[in-house]
Amino acid sequence: DRESFAGLMQRIGAEHAELLTHQVGTAAFLRSLPTFAEVSATELGEVLSSLELVTCDPGHVIVEQGQEASDLYVVFDGQVEVIRDDKSVALLGRGELFGEIALLSGEVRSATIRAKGDTRLFRIPARVFHKVLLTNFHAAIHLDDAVGRRVAAWSA
Repeated sequence: DRESFAGLMQRIGAEHAELLTHQVGTAAFLRSLPTFAEVSATELGEVLSSLELVTCDPGHVIVEQGQEASDLYVVFDGQVEVIRDDKSVALLGRGELFGEIALLSGEVRSATIRAKGDTRLFRIPARVFHKVLLTNFHAAIHLDDAVGRRVAAWSA
């Protein structure tokens, strides 16, 4: 409850309280996404401990088509543009993932991703992403469906 949480915050000090509040907020954000909604608390903890917050200025190229893939990205705020074969094919916003196609297929990046404005992303290492998929049927099914829809939309 709120009183217990407030008491905990006072005991651990302002610096630790801010970190804990950030972690709780990040966990809630990830849990709101279908890919992470049903992961165990242990796995979510591993994701949280391995992710990195990346801040991008407008126009910053995050990944390039043809690059080797090493991470999954989740848009925390802002928007990114998906560019495939020099053609803009989609805009992704808060809560949307990118990088999953290359990580799932083992192939190079299928598109360039560029920040449309000030954007913050969570970068999740491939090893952690793969572990989540191997242990969570719902996450794997959701991503398979999402990738199928995304590739179909790009092909249209």
